[in-house]
Amino acid sequence: MPICKGDFHIHTSYSHDGLIRVEQLLLRAEQLGLRIVAITDHNTVRGGLEAARAAQRMGVDLLVVTGVEVRTDYGDILALFVEEEVRARRFREVVREVRSMDGLLALPHPSRGRKRWQAEEAAKVVDVIETVNALTSGGFDKLGLRLAEKYGKPVMGVSDAHLLRCLGRGYTVLELERISLEDVRAALSEGRGKPRLSKPCGVLEHGISALVGGSRIVLRALRAQF
Repeated sequence: MPICKGDFHIHTSYSHDGLIRVEQLLLRAEQLGLRIVAITDHNTVRGGLEAARAAQRMGVDLLVVTGVEVRTDYGDILALFVEEEVRARRFREVVREVRSMDGLLALPHPSRGRKRWQAEEAAKVVDVIETVNALTSGGFDKLGLRLAEKYGKPVMGVSDAHLLRCLGRGYTVLELERISLEDVRAALSEGRGKPRLSKPCGVLEHGISALVGGSRIVLRALRAQF
């Protein structure tokens, strides 16, 4: 059965702290040998929808999964295989809304951006847990590993790239007879994904995206006043 690599947590310039243009992302992903990319911009599916259209137009050999990283009161939650905007922001409501869209729920970087009890509660209800996130210190999320083992959840590896240079540094290996949305979703939800890390993103990369994100938020607030 053919083995392929997928990166299931990527940000584009549609995220307030993202610096990757969609066309750049697709070309670089193909160069890196990725076969599947999931676009998960902050609070919007627009980047994923554009990437899917661009992949067809450019003729790249990539499957694009449309998704979104939603900021909730329990920290960030990934919704994969959704093509509509997720309007809710409270965790329980996000879960219900994504389920109604037949989306896949993933817990990103469990050890970052939330309290331990919130990670525990989220881990109980999501479909997949990130155990490799190249943007997390060291690349391996030890809390994610513990939660996945505790609750018997499938795992995945991702880059969480906000910069082009971080793309594909964390990824998931899948054995698939064919590369389709249905087969990829089934492989992830059935626990057939194997997380891998090539190289963590450093403090510099994390700092650049945080600085850009902060600057854009400030500029947006200033524009709103004038």
